[in-house]
Amino acid sequence: MTLQEESPTILIVDDMPESASVLFEFLSTNNYNVFVARSGENALKMVRSSRPNLILLDVTMPGMDGFETCKRLKLDAQSKEIPIIFITDLSENIDKVKGFNLGGADFITRPFQIEEIFARINTHLTLSKLQQTLKEKEVEAEQLLQQFIEIERLEELHKQQIHQIHQSYKRFVPQQFLSFLGRDSIVDVQLGDLTEKDMTVLFVDIFDFTMISEKMTPEEKFDFINIYLAQMEPIIAQYHGFVDKYIGDRIMALFPTNPNDAVNAAIAMVKELVNYNELLREAGYPTIKIGAGLNTGLLMLGTVGGKNRMDGTVISDAVSLAAKVEDLTKLYNASLLITEDTYRQLQTAEQYNIRVIDRIKLKGKLESVMVYEIFDSEPPNLLELKKQTLTDFEEGCAAYHGKKFEVAQDFFAKVLELNPNDTAAMSYLERCQTPEQLEAAREKFTSELFEISKAYERFVPREFLKLLDKESVIDVQLGDHVEKEMTILFCDIRGFTAMSEKMTPQENFDFINIYLGQMEPIIGKHRGFVDKYIGDAIMALFPTSADDAVRGSIAMLRGLVEYNQLLVEANYQAIQIGIGLNTGPLMLGTVGGPNRMDGTVISDAVNLAARIEGLTKVYGSTLLITDQTYQKLEDISQYNIRVIDRVTVKGKTEAVTVYEVFDGDSPAVIELKEKTLVNFEEGCVSYHGGNLSRAKNYFEEVLSTNPHDEAAHVYLIRCNNTVS
Repeated sequence: MTLQEESPTILIVDDMPESASVLFEFLSTNNYNVFVARSGENALKMVRSSRPNLILLDVTMPGMDGFETCKRLKLDAQSKEIPIIFITDLSENIDKVKGFNLGGADFITRPFQIEEIFARINTHLTLSKLQQTLKEKEVEAEQLLQQFIEIERLEELHKQQIHQIHQSYKRFVPQQFLSFLGRDSIVDVQLGDLTEKDMTVLFVDIFDFTMISEKMTPEEKFDFINIYLAQMEPIIAQYHGFVDKYIGDRIMALFPTNPNDAVNAAIAMVKELVNYNELLREAGYPTIKIGAGLNTGLLMLGTVGGKNRMDGTVISDAVSLAAKVEDLTKLYNASLLITEDTYRQLQTAEQYNIRVIDRIKLKGKLESVMVYEIFDSEPPNLLELKKQTLTDFEEGCAAYHGKKFEVAQDFFAKVLELNPNDTAAMSYLERCQTPEQLEAAREKFTSELFEISKAYERFVPREFLKLLDKESVIDVQLGDHVEKEMTILFCDIRGFTAMSEKMTPQENFDFINIYLGQMEPIIGKHRGFVDKYIGDAIMALFPTSADDAVRGSIAMLRGLVEYNQLLVEANYQAIQIGIGLNTGPLMLGTVGGPNRMDGTVISDAVNLAARIEGLTKVYGSTLLITDQTYQKLEDISQYNIRVIDRVTVKGKTEAVTVYEVFDGDSPAVIELKEKTLVNFEEGCVSYHGGNLSRAKNYFEEVLSTNPHDEAAHVYLIRCNNTVS
């Protein structure tokens, strides 16, 4: 029980001392706390300073009488709930109704009947307590009700947010993809989930989009592609397909039901393009043409990637073949080509206008594949011409692939007499004029071109071309450039010159290539790419985020541990590397002359990154980052970081704060640096603030715990030299 429950407080308001004294004596001896006011005015003051549990109020008093006092008490929120019992004389003619209307609870009369007073007081105290408890319960009930309402509101909001998230993710991860994996939600998807299913793969691409887009700003390109894709994607969904990937202006879609859906969708897309071209023409843009390639086969559909980045993908030769067939649409100026596998599985092939177009071989495959053109989407006049020349065209194809080139030449000449714009017939006619050698040379050229492109990609990174918005190295011109914020990485082997003096030139190259062979994939895995190898040094760019660069650097340092084990086993000396990172705007482009060109990066940010990497040798650190990189990290709490120095770059006036990320150190070193983190950073602050004696104390404290902290040694030497 509280003090209030054990000893209720009663205020007696009475101008008659004798009467007040009697009540005071009675109540005090019965374990009540009693206060006395001689007037209504005093009573109001006392109630404000100390709230009583009950008031005994004389009605007849000079000045402010009991009724007026009651009225004022009931108007005050602080006192309106206090029960008031009026005191009257037996001889007085008092209007009790008025007293009750003013909020009085009861009346007692003089001379007092002690037992009656005691009973009335206890009754009203009990009633007051019950009323108070009831109000508290009502407040609690109202609070609970509001809490329930809020919970229901939050649950509904949560459901809406979850729905919005699911709807948003469905635009990136199709619901059909989840269904095939047997997953209800993206939350359930695990790395390595997969399923096998026969599907039809569709590739669609805009003819000559690179040439069209050269005259557009980046924003216009995105708008152009998005408006185009907004016309195409609903058609794919209408025919029970779903988009697996957008690759620039190219669409890769899957049709799990039957090939007819895919064919009908492709025809509808080409026909819809007529309406879209009208819009382009009205807006002053050039019209476009698209080509679609289809192939049907068994696909492995599943998830690939790593712990932090996963993607849905399809693995199958059927995909490669669909992409190659789509490429043929440009060669033959065809809107829709399908493979033999798709053709065979069409439920009603006779409903389409189809002709044989070619036989192709995939790299690594022995058997060639028949390719067909479906020309239902052609304009009515071309559709009619292809129907009229169908027999001659297919006879010509059969003769050509049977190496009867003169016969084939006659058939294709007939086709062109009726339909002089038949690009496929023209292509075959050219082949017939220089038959076997031309065909062999064409296949060899295609193969060599592919190999050359792959080889050049090792010297001119694909990411470099993408950043310049170029599809091929052939499209790159001297002076092409783009401005973009990136994180620059410089990495160097410590003391490599001394090591290399003991090796032959061949051993030097072998050593560096094995080392770089360990490091480069880690950079690529973290969405970076190598810009240059400078001897044993690496310069890499991370166009996505600073976190990618930091995580990639930490992974390189951890990968070095495994590499060093291999070196020791091969009787080589283990190596150490230092990495410096900086983030800032870069100008990435091509420089050089007409005969020798190179991709490069121009920016003060590059110079600063190189300078920071050099500081790793000074402080014995493995990974240093600038303040610009530090500020771009999404969540610094996930890394072990300490301030290391402030440096001024040549030609600059403002100093740059440099931080050490020591997650790549050994577990023992990480633990020691964590223990000494506060003292080390306090020492840095004191040193740069000019308080050398205090800084010295901090660094000595660091070294007492971690005697191998090279950075603390450097600062301690500086402090001693400056003081002396």
